[in-house]
Amino acid sequence: MRYCDRFTCQKGGTRAIVAPMKNAKKFLTLATTLALFATSLNSAFAEPMKDPLRINNIFIPAEGFDDNDNIEFVLDGELKNACLRLGASTVRHDGKMIYVGLEAIRDEESFCAQADDSLPQAIQATVPFSKEVDIGKLKAGEYTIHYETANVVVTKTFKVGVAPSNRQDSMNYAPIENASVTSLVNIGDTAQIRLTGMLTSSCMHLRDEVLVSQADDVVVVQPLVKMDLSSMCLMYLRPFTKDVSVPNLSKGRYLVHVRSMNGQAVNRVFSVCQTNSTGDCSSSSLGREETTR
Repeated sequence: MRYCDRFTCQKGGTRAIVAPMKNAKKFLTLATTLALFATSLNSAFAEPMKDPLRINNIFIPAEGFDDNDNIEFVLDGELKNACLRLGASTVRHDGKMIYVGLEAIRDEESFCAQADDSLPQAIQATVPFSKEVDIGKLKAGEYTIHYETANVVVTKTFKVGVAPSNRQDSMNYAPIENASVTSLVNIGDTAQIRLTGMLTSSCMHLRDEVLVSQADDVVVVQPLVKMDLSSMCLMYLRPFTKDVSVPNLSKGRYLVHVRSMNGQAVNRVFSVCQTNSTGDCSSSSLGREETTR
């Protein structure tokens, strides 16, 4: 004898699941709906297309880093249009060679979904960028940073010395929080750099002297403080501003590399060029050169 209720039947001691046809249809409809919804979510959150990125220069001081410093450099280049934005950077060490990569991520919404040559003219204009990349600490020696794409190779060599003491910096640098410089400086004009920061003690005083040196396309700025321990030190904040002038720069792109008390550096990139009547200058007037394969 068979005994059945709405969902099960039993015969000879065996109980079997019976799914009514209308419930099976409901299950298939629900499963299909959930699958379509998951697909739409995956499309909505899919990773944007990534493009290889060309750069024009690698900025890093040729000397001045010690083996207890946190070392960083700056990649300088241009995105080929306004539909691109900077992606992640990668750093790989192979002995004294440091291989770096940087990718651009393309937004593919609205008009950016079409081919580059079909984009509005204003969108096709290049977008300049500078990107700081941390290396960390390195042993003393000479190193080469290597950036490569299918048709462009850019390299830059720098030295790391042996630290004279266990201190991260052998000089008493000021606590710099920001450095500003005009993005475009006309040839013959003086580049004005404004440093701002915060003194944290009544015993800490900003020195009048600021050490400034230039090696090729890097201007290294070293603002210093002195400590007066003749009286009790009170802990309070005092903001400060310091202006630094750098004259007689030839045309090109430059990095301002400002050392700070916290062991990090503040980096800013600017251009020196022959500006026209509207105050603009083109890439060609910067004297950029690329090493191609």
